[in-house]
Amino acid sequence: MILRNRLKYAILAGILALASPSKTASSDLNFMVLNLKKFTITAPLEQRLRLVEGMETESLARIVGYDSFIRAASSRYVSPATLYSMIYQESRGNPRARSPKGAEGLLQITPITQRHLGMKRGEAFDPEIAIAKGTEYYSQLLDYFHGNEVLALAAYNYGQRSTDIILRKKGLNPKTATYENFGRFLNRETRNYIQDVLANREAIKEYL
Repeated sequence: MILRNRLKYAILAGILALASPSKTASSDLNFMVLNLKKFTITAPLEQRLRLVEGMETESLARIVGYDSFIRAASSRYVSPATLYSMIYQESRGNPRARSPKGAEGLLQITPITQRHLGMKRGEAFDPEIAIAKGTEYYSQLLDYFHGNEVLALAAYNYGQRSTDIILRKKGLNPKTATYENFGRFLNRETRNYIQDVLANREAIKEYL
């Protein structure tokens, strides 16, 4: 609540400065903007993420606990913000999450994918291993689909084979496929998954 009040105060100061363009109002605005930027940069990560709109604060707080694992697994092609968003979407930060179809852990790795990645039984529930292996698999999908994030996310949620079948049947080039021309052939769950992961990533990244 305190953090949101600071943000609201900064916005209010801006409105007042525009309404009364005096030196005092302008100075107040500059002071608030500079301090808000300083807070965003220097405050503890968990506090910064409380500023993110539209996402559950408790879930983000849980994911912050795995920040070191996320940053260790991230790369030039898979950013920390992408992993935060995927973990949020897959499990809300619950390392013991298990889906009705048997997907397990923070990144909901299916049994068949666990075998593909050489994981041992129960390792999907280990946050460090789950994040490393889930990122490895997502990176493989990105490579397979020529860096196309929409296709890689679709494959992560819907399955690589199913994604390939749609591309082939609809005559789409994986290098140029977009959410607009490919997404309309997906089920609603996968369409929403792609949209939510990409939107939440944009919301999160400025606070990491």
